[in-house]
Amino acid sequence: MPRQLPARPPVFVGRLDELKALDAIESGVAVIGGPGGFGKTSLAVRWAYDNLDRFPGGQLYVNLRGFDPAAEPSSPAVVLRGFLDALGVVPERIPDDLEARGALFRGLVADRRMLVVLDNARDEEQVRPLLPSGADSLVIVTSRNRMHGLVAYEQAQPLTVPVLAEDEAVALLALRLGADRLGDTEAVAELVRCSGGLPLTLAVVAARVLSYPAFPLRALVDELQNERLDALDAVFSMSYNALPDDAARLFRLLGVHCGPDLDVRAAEVLLEGQARKPLAELTRAHLVDEHVPGRFRLHDVLRAFAADLATEDEARPALRRLLDHYLHTAFAAERCLAPHWPSIDVESSASFGGYEEAQAWLEAELPVLLAATDLAVRKGFDVHAWQLPWTMSTFLYRCGRWDDRASTQHLALAAAKRLGDRSAEAVTLHLLGRGKAMLGDHTGAQADLARALELHQGDAVNVGVTHFSIAWSHAMAEDFTTALAHAQKALEQFITTRNPSWIALIQGALGWANAMIGDLDAALDHSTEALHRLRVLGDLDGEAYALRTLGHVHHKLGEHERAAVVLSLAVDQLAGLGERYGEAQCAGDLGDALAAAGDTEGARQAWSRAEALLTRLGHPDLEGVRAKLIDSGVAERSLET
Repeated sequence: MPRQLPARPPVFVGRLDELKALDAIESGVAVIGGPGGFGKTSLAVRWAYDNLDRFPGGQLYVNLRGFDPAAEPSSPAVVLRGFLDALGVVPERIPDDLEARGALFRGLVADRRMLVVLDNARDEEQVRPLLPSGADSLVIVTSRNRMHGLVAYEQAQPLTVPVLAEDEAVALLALRLGADRLGDTEAVAELVRCSGGLPLTLAVVAARVLSYPAFPLRALVDELQNERLDALDAVFSMSYNALPDDAARLFRLLGVHCGPDLDVRAAEVLLEGQARKPLAELTRAHLVDEHVPGRFRLHDVLRAFAADLATEDEARPALRRLLDHYLHTAFAAERCLAPHWPSIDVESSASFGGYEEAQAWLEAELPVLLAATDLAVRKGFDVHAWQLPWTMSTFLYRCGRWDDRASTQHLALAAAKRLGDRSAEAVTLHLLGRGKAMLGDHTGAQADLARALELHQGDAVNVGVTHFSIAWSHAMAEDFTTALAHAQKALEQFITTRNPSWIALIQGALGWANAMIGDLDAALDHSTEALHRLRVLGDLDGEAYALRTLGHVHHKLGEHERAAVVLSLAVDQLAGLGERYGEAQCAGDLGDALAAAGDTEGARQAWSRAEALLTRLGHPDLEGVRAKLIDSGVAERSLET
C-alpha cells in the first residue's frame, strides 16, 4: 500500500475553517488555492495525516512543480509512472503513452479508497490525467491558480487559503520561538504585519530571531521596515542580508540549480568550496530545507528570489560547473554499469566503489539528471544536452524506464544536429534504434541503426557494435538468419581490433542465433566459448545469457538434467541482476528441462516462478506458462520434445 505523504508539518496553527471544509468532503476533488507561501501544502498534508484512517487504500503524493522557476512543470506521463511504481507495477509493464498509463492507473485504484495529493499544480490540463476513477477516493489539489475548469467540469470543491489572522500568526511565532520571547507585544504585531501573515515568511522571520537570541524584537522590526519591499521580499532580504558571505553566495547560486533537490557535493560544485557549513546556515535561516538526510531543496518562491539575486556573470559559469558535475559523475557511474560499451569523449575524475554504488547514485539523482538535460537544452548547452542522455541510457534500460530513455535520446539527437556533430548523431541514433527495437518498432529501429552504421564508417569499434545491435534488432523481430549475418560481421570487426569484451559478447549472440535456426553444434561451440570469456571478464549479464543459450542447447540435445543445472544458474544470476524478464524466460526454460528429466514437481515450481514474474510484467508469454501448469500431462508431453 503506497504511503507517499511528505513529513507531517512540525508547526501548524489555525486554518480551522479550512480543515472543517476538507472534513466535509467525502470524495471527489478539492482545490486549495492561494499565492505562494500561504501554507497550502502544509494545510493539505496536515489534514491528510489527521485523516489517514479514512483512506485504507493508501496515499499518493506528488509535487507537480507547476511554478518552479528552474524547471518545467512535471508532465502527467512522468507523474503517472511514479504512481504506478508506488502501486507495485513493474517498469516493464508500464505503457509508454499517456492515455494507456492513465487507464492502467484508473483501473488499479478504481476499487480502492485512496487519498491523492497533487501539490503545486499549474493548470487543469496537468491535473486531469491524474484523477482516479473510483467513487470513493479523494484528490486534494493545491495551486496558485483557481482551477475554474476543475470546479466547472469535475465538480471540484474550491477552498481559498487566506493569510493567517493576527492571533494565528502570533501563535505560530510562539510555537517557533517560545512565548517568553514575545513579551514586546507591539514589536510582535509589527513583525506579523511586516511578514504579511504568511506562514513561509513567518518561518523565515522566526529563524532570524532564533539566530540572534540577544537582539530585541524591535531591532528586527526596524530592519524589516528599512527594506521597503513587499512582505515576501522584505523578509527574504532580511534573512539573506544577515548571511555570511559564503552562505549568501551559495543561496544565490541555488537559484540556477535544475532539479528538485541537491546533495552536498552539488552544492560544493556551485560554491567552488566546502558547502556543509553554508548549507547549515541556510537551513538554520529556513531558506533551504534538508527534507531527507543529505539532500536539500528550496521552496519555489525562494528559488525565484535567489535566481533574481544572481548576476549573469556568476549564474552562467555556475550552471556550467553544475552540468559538468552531473555529466562527469553520471559518466563514471555508467562506466561501472556497462564498461564494455564504447565510450564518449568525457574527461571525468569521479569514481565509484562498484556497480551497486554507481546504481544507487543514478537512482537517487535520476530526477535531477532528467531536469539537467532539459535545462541544458533550454540554456544552449548542447554538448551536455546530448551527452547526459548517453550517461543515463544503460540505467534507464535496465530499470525499465524506456519512455524516459527514448525522450532524452530525442533531445540528444536534436542537440547533436544543432552542433553539426556527426559522431554524436551516430551515437544517439544507435541508442534510439536499440530503444525502438525494445518497444517493437523494428522498422524504425533498423532505419536508425542503418543510419548510425553509415555515420560510424571509419570507426571500427562503433561499426562492430552497431552490427551487433542490428543483429539484436533482427533477433527481436525473429529474423534469425539476418541476425546471424550481422553478428558474424561484428565478430570479424572485433577480431581485427582485438577487443576481448566484444568478442565474448558476440560469441554469445552467435550462439543464440544458431540455436534458433537449429544449428545446435555451432550454438554449443559459440556459447561455451562465450561463457568462458565472459567469466574471465566478469561480465555477469553476458554470462547469464550465455548460460541460458547453453541450457537451451542441452535441452534440445536431450541432455535434460544438464540443461536444468545450467538454467538454474542462469535464473539465479539474472534474479540477482534484477533482470525480471530474463529471469522469467530462464525459469520457463528450466521448467521445460525439469519436466523432460521427469521432475514434475520441480518443473511446476519453475513454471510457477515464471508465471509470477510474467504476471507482474503483464507479458503475453504468461498464457503459455499457465497452459503448462494446468496440463496434467506436462511431464510426458515435455519428454517428447
